[in-house]
Amino acid sequence: MTGKMPVTIAVVSSSTEAWALVARLEDAGINASVIELAQIDAGFGGAAPQVPVQVAPEDVAAAQRVVEAAVGDQPADVDDVDHADADDAPYTPHGMPLLARIGWVVAVLILLAMFVMFVTQFFV
Repeated sequence: MTGKMPVTIAVVSSSTEAWALVARLEDAGINASVIELAQIDAGFGGAAPQVPVQVAPEDVAAAQRVVEAAVGDQPADVDDVDHADADDAPYTPHGMPLLARIGWVVAVLILLAMFVMFVTQFFV
């Protein structure tokens, strides 16, 4: 930034949001900065953190256009998501394949046979 005092163009609620905005501004060729110290009082004052994003005074107009465009690109609300239609077939589980069932039965029989051999070894 130049020697002039930077201008705050946006105040967001987390440093993650602030750095995301800085990335958008820098992609547009605007040098921006984040004031991280604004979060120090976040846990003590009871208020939500306020993280300012600042740009040079000559970049304010262009930066405000980028901020307005960024606000329009927010994630969709859950109510706006296109859900499955009632006509869509629901998921129907198919169960275990036949070979898996046979393998399971054989494994159980082997374990039972081993248990019987173990018990008869000590008690007969």
